[in-house]
Amino acid sequence: LQQHPGLRFLHDHPEFKEAYVRTVAARVCFAVAGPGQSAIRWPAWRASRLTDVLFALQDEADINAAADYFSYNDFYVVWCLFWELDEDEDGLLSAEDLARYGNYALSLRAVARAMAMRTEREPEAAAPAADGKGPGKGGPEGPRMGYHDFVRFVVAEEDKASPSSMRYWFHCLDVDGDGVLSREDLFWFYEEQHTRLVELGEEPIPMAELFNELHDMICPAAPNRFTLQELRASGLGPQAVDALVNVRKLLAWEGLACQKAAGRANHLRNTRDWDVTMEAHYKRLVDAEEEQQTAESES
Repeated sequence: LQQHPGLRFLHDHPEFKEAYVRTVAARVCFAVAGPGQSAIRWPAWRASRLTDVLFALQDEADINAAADYFSYNDFYVVWCLFWELDEDEDGLLSAEDLARYGNYALSLRAVARAMAMRTEREPEAAAPAADGKGPGKGGPEGPRMGYHDFVRFVVAEEDKASPSSMRYWFHCLDVDGDGVLSREDLFWFYEEQHTRLVELGEEPIPMAELFNELHDMICPAAPNRFTLQELRASGLGPQAVDALVNVRKLLAWEGLACQKAAGRANHLRNTRDWDVTMEAHYKRLVDAEEEQQTAESES
């Protein structure tokens, strides 16, 4: 913040400066230490790319070209997504708020499990208010998610291929906490997914058939029991998770598979899901702001 030319403007905007720092800190901690951790230990730092990323920033004048963690545009998208969901502006999200993420893409069972993955449980964990004057008054009953945990959730949801994201979703899916994903775990999540697909007019794959496909994809050592290591090694962890919890991404994956088969998706081959999502959201936010400015000038 003190040295990079791409961040100097934040000195005149303390509310964005604080939010940017909290966002970067949450992203770094999630990626390096893993989900559920609030501090980075030296072995985890040494095994990560964080030092290389920090040195690379010295030679990169455009902060938005930073490959990991420090992009201001990425921060702005995450920050805006939070406040779009937090309609009462109390700095905390209820399960009902979080369920609206991605236009109700996630199943309610997945939302409930994401709320259970929170690391900060007290109202003090609220994000800075949109006006920069601190959190609002109170909030809904039941579990609530602060900004720090929301950042982790967004990274886990939009960058499922990363090791920390895969671990996050594995723990979400492991309902009984026995360290493996059993047939019962997967059936429980897909039951709601199946219902939602029917409601959308789609023809869902029967659970038994989907389970057999996952079994062939992941090739577990023990029948009907998938470990985190096996999910990662398969290289198809993101698709498996989306098939169970995110109806819109499941349909998108099916559409993308058809495009690849037809040779129309080569431009996406070397692009991270995170980058595609952040770019699309940033364009949406910029377009909306320009339309608002045009309407105000005309009026």
